[in-house]
Amino acid sequence: DLMCNRVRRAAVFAGAAVLFHILVGGWVLMGLGIAVLADRRRFPFSQLVTFVLISVVVITPMIIPVLNYHKSSTTSTAKDAAETDFAADNFDADRMIVKFRNPHHLDPDRVLIRKVVSRTVFMIVALFGCFYITQRDRDATLLIVFTSFLMSLWIIAFIAGKAQWYWPLKFYLFRVGDTVLPLLFWLCVPAWAFNTLLRHDSSSLAQKMIALTVWTVAMCWVGLWFPHEVKSKVFQNIRTWQRPPDSELHAAFNWIRQYTEENDVFLMNPCNLVLGFQLYADRPVVVNFKSVPYNKQQIAQWFEKLQAANGGRSFQSRGFGVCKEINENFPNLNVAHLRSIRERYRARYYFVDKERPLLQPMLVFHKGKWNIYDLALMPSL
Repeated sequence: DLMCNRVRRAAVFAGAAVLFHILVGGWVLMGLGIAVLADRRRFPFSQLVTFVLISVVVITPMIIPVLNYHKSSTTSTAKDAAETDFAADNFDADRMIVKFRNPHHLDPDRVLIRKVVSRTVFMIVALFGCFYITQRDRDATLLIVFTSFLMSLWIIAFIAGKAQWYWPLKFYLFRVGDTVLPLLFWLCVPAWAFNTLLRHDSSSLAQKMIALTVWTVAMCWVGLWFPHEVKSKVFQNIRTWQRPPDSELHAAFNWIRQYTEENDVFLMNPCNLVLGFQLYADRPVVVNFKSVPYNKQQIAQWFEKLQAANGGRSFQSRGFGVCKEINENFPNLNVAHLRSIRERYRARYYFVDKERPLLQPMLVFHKGKWNIYDLALMPSL
């Protein structure tokens, strides 16, 4: 209905999806475009042009910084290369992103087989059920093409994962099917089924029974799966992200802004930057677990810095499991590691939520559990 009668509104919604996540939303927008092109008689050329232009205008604020970030990430300097031990030609940056940093988003091997089966079965039901229910409507064409595109991304992601072809997985092929397919099922299938049940036309009893079955299955799945997967994870994370820093942490941020230079580099727990350090303190850090560059050379250096923040220890986990190891080892970095990080990455301050008696001569700020140590006061060897 939006695409046919309210194309401008549909374009705004499609562009908003890209703003929320440029890769996942971009794939969805592409799938919608392919579905529209498959039914050119229903969607005249003028509507397509309007849709494309408005979508581009909406997503422009996202495109510009993304292009700038990609440009900066693909610019590797000789100094970066000289400082990186992992810059060998055989360093697999794509595998590092998929398997080490984002397995929860990008790695199909991390998904339980029951989840794969549930996604596949329910989408097959959605495809054929909606096709049968709406076979006399042109809505079926749009639905079939769009869902088939998403299913193809889901299948390609699993093939790429089994073949250890990590480059396409970086572009969230797997995440598209993992998130959008259930969302499509939740929204579209119950809507079409409910619409069919309320029709006062010549719909057969068999059609209405299929619609009732699909509606029942959809509601049961939403009732059982949605609260557990979404409420307990997404809503909890949103509350955590929106939680303002405590007064002691605010005092540390204020001290940093007042008594340190803008280019002073801070060594902080790479997994605790969600506390708002860069937002409130506005200082560069040695490494951020969430900020992964796309350049092969810089990814190698990013991984090397993470290991340095982990006390030089090799990681035994992947994804956010890495943060458990860092949270355990980062507050206990010894003097030798701190000296190495200071000299190698020009770190000036060590910001940690634990008192370190051996570093007492370097302590420049203390408030509650938060401590800042000036690495410039550390004696050289």
